[in-house]
Amino acid sequence: RKVNSLNNRYDPLLPIHTGAVMVVDDDLVISEETIDCAFGAWKRDPSQLYSFGEGRSVTSSGYSYEPGGLPIGDDGTNFLLPRMIFHRKFMSVYFESHNRELRDYVDRQEAHCDDIAFASVVTKYTQKPMKHVLAPYEDMAKKGLGWKDNRIELRHECAKNIVALLDWTMPAVEVGQC
Repeated sequence: RKVNSLNNRYDPLLPIHTGAVMVVDDDLVISEETIDCAFGAWKRDPSQLYSFGEGRSVTSSGYSYEPGGLPIGDDGTNFLLPRMIFHRKFMSVYFESHNRELRDYVDRQEAHCDDIAFASVVTKYTQKPMKHVLAPYEDMAKKGLGWKDNRIELRHECAKNIVALLDWTMPAVEVGQC
């Protein structure tokens, strides 16, 4: 696509020739063991969105976060940070025409909520929660987007808008295995 957009990482026209797609932030150090673990979980059931990220809550009330993440397996934890592996067909689902307003919103807001938008669309489409895979990674973020003073407030507002636009709240995260 010719537009500079965070949505582009989910573009179904990208030259991806595998069924599995992994999306991670560029400030993470991910071991081969972690990739093997996430891929193994995905291979057993590619119908879900997998992550080894920290837990968050995204509801009509907004975005909840605690340093170190919310407890996985808690009914209130329904979103995991974008360390995801998923089937490439979900990229086409995200780019369906009825999701255009959502993608346009993601492009206009400052919270960089493409991850919340994508996970919300996929979980609504599949009617299945994100699945957490306990796998090691090292977060090297020091001065990135997550450290902006108003980051939580921006994502709070973004989460409320995404839930309203989709008329959908993601179900609680399920715990998976490697």
